[in-house]
Amino acid sequence: MEDNEPQKDTKDDDIPKSTKNSSPTKNQQSTEEVGDNNNPEVPEPILNFKCELCNLNETYHYFGKSPPWSTKTALLEEAYISKDPFSMPQKKQILILGSKCSMCYIDVCVGTKCSLFFSKRFCKHCAFKNMTYFPSQIQMKINKHFGK
Repeated sequence: MEDNEPQKDTKDDDIPKSTKNSSPTKNQQSTEEVGDNNNPEVPEPILNFKCELCNLNETYHYFGKSPPWSTKTALLEEAYISKDPFSMPQKKQILILGSKCSMCYIDVCVGTKCSLFFSKRFCKHCAFKNMTYFPSQIQMKINKHFGK
């Protein structure tokens, strides 16, 4: 008879910390709602979005295209979304804070001085560098908002 080591059950303690529910790096978050508003014992984690161009710094509740609390919302881009603090809670309205530039992947707010959405989100630097690829009306907008 051979003496085999008993097989060990894999538990959470055996999983390296880097793969186990690691906190998001910088502003990255999975496309799930954060926190559970139905369970008052579980505090909602504080997630911060920061525009890398204007330094707008704001708390967000969800990163993705369709926040679970606003079932009628489906965005064309993954975005940093906050629950609208100025609307009545039963209306479940949202505020879109920003997104990632589709070219350089920096976090940018939706402000007209920082980014442009034209089928995808572009930071002002990438939009200006690639201006010739946009239609003439969008080029005028880029010059107006991002021109030097």
